[in-house]
Amino acid sequence: MINKSKPLASVIILNHNGIIFLEKCFNSLKDQSYPNYEVIMVDNASTDNSAEYVKRNFPWVTLIQSDINLGYTGGNNLGAKKAKGEYLVFLNNDTYVDYYWLEELINVMKNYKDVGMAQSLILDYEKKDVIQCAGLYIIKECGWTWAFCKDMPYTTFLKEYDFRTINIFAGFGASIIIPKKLFEEIGGFDDKFFIYSEETDLSWRVWLKGYRVILAPKSKVYHKLGGFMSKSKLEFSEFHRTKNVIRMLLKNYNTINLFILIPISFSMMLARAFFYLFIKRTSIHLLILIKAILWNLRNLRDTLTHRKFIQTNVRKISDKKLEYLMKRLPLSEVFRRMR
Repeated sequence: MINKSKPLASVIILNHNGIIFLEKCFNSLKDQSYPNYEVIMVDNASTDNSAEYVKRNFPWVTLIQSDINLGYTGGNNLGAKKAKGEYLVFLNNDTYVDYYWLEELINVMKNYKDVGMAQSLILDYEKKDVIQCAGLYIIKECGWTWAFCKDMPYTTFLKEYDFRTINIFAGFGASIIIPKKLFEEIGGFDDKFFIYSEETDLSWRVWLKGYRVILAPKSKVYHKLGGFMSKSKLEFSEFHRTKNVIRMLLKNYNTINLFILIPISFSMMLARAFFYLFIKRTSIHLLILIKAILWNLRNLRDTLTHRKFIQTNVRKISDKKLEYLMKRLPLSEVFRRMR
């Protein structure tokens, strides 16, 4: 794994009670075509003996143990602080990777100097010819994201795109690479997010810094969709998704878009909540929305501090230059994707 003629890459894997995925994941990482990398596992207070399992079976993995669950954001930030590499590669534990996975990620970063982040092509864990995600896009009016090419057959994608690099709005956090220097310059993952939309928020800042976010289609990862958070409750996931979207919009949009789009975003979230209340006969989404708004009000000062940093120190380009990566959809389609 060591060849000092190549830049060192730090592969950071976050784990919380994911022992069932670790053998396949680490075995695929043990023998990569790229010759210079370290593997770091941050264990987020697991109770399934994950840390002991890794110590015993994969002694070449650097293990960092947290006494509390820091979430996706806090855990990966902790790993990034300990990483020695020029590049940070964030990889989900519920994955296994192709032999050329890391080499292809490094290649696009070296060959395209205007690229600040790249995402691997995410394929299904079992159905390896089916694409899960070839990039994330954002609905301009409400900040909701969705996966591009989800469930598209790999052969169809291969013919359509011919392995070209593709600009995407955001990299899907199951497998992304970013230079450590850039990661630190734009503030890393937002610890307040805990989980969900964190990679979209980070990617947004990469774009604002003047770099591109792209898909690296030759870098292939096989991902167990929902494996990492399969036991999470609706209230937990909905709360973090909703409060994070609000915070993300408040931080990253310019002032004009902020005043135009925030009211639209709130209106759509409210309409969605009332849809579930009156059509689905459940009040949980309305209660979660209220909880998310209250959270953002309590954390408004902190959000505005982050906004000032982004608008002053990160932003190099206008929102208008990003509009082609933000999708505008009919309201019916917006609500369908938000459901």
